[in-house]
Amino acid sequence: MHRPNLAAFILLLVNIVTIQFLGVINSTLGNWGCLLYLPALFFFTATVLLDRVRVICVLALTGFSLDSIYNTPSGFHTFALISCYLIAKDWLHSGENGELLRPYFLQVIANLLISTGLIVVLKFHRGLLGTWATPNIVVDIFASTLLFALIAPWYSGLCKELLKVTYSSQEINGVEG
Repeated sequence: MHRPNLAAFILLLVNIVTIQFLGVINSTLGNWGCLLYLPALFFFTATVLLDRVRVICVLALTGFSLDSIYNTPSGFHTFALISCYLIAKDWLHSGENGELLRPYFLQVIANLLISTGLIVVLKFHRGLLGTWATPNIVVDIFASTLLFALIAPWYSGLCKELLKVTYSSQEINGVEG
């Protein structure tokens, strides 16, 4: 990357816009008692495309945005995303050598683990789980995982293409040489 701060800003912007879009979708799905929960969608592209400091900054701000949308304890998603990054960073980079499924499989596992962690935190954090019953939880996690498996490759491709377009337009305008 020629300008890593610009790349981090673009990824953060895409993450926040996507989170807001998911919030709108979830407010509509909430009428039917459904929830799409896709937090692991946001750590893959940052892990692959950015250096350590910028990844942690992007994931921290993305995590706080997720906390705000899902009304979870402050810092839960930041901790979860940064933990996923620290655990998976070497494994993801080794999966770039022609292994197409490893990164997405890891993201699905991370999404399931973050979902389970959230349920545990909400269950034991002053009963914040509320009336969300076990059948609802299982259906929501299953539906989110299916959707996640379809969206993850598209989302990472979108982020990479946005960065390519940004850098190619800078080179055309003479900003970056």
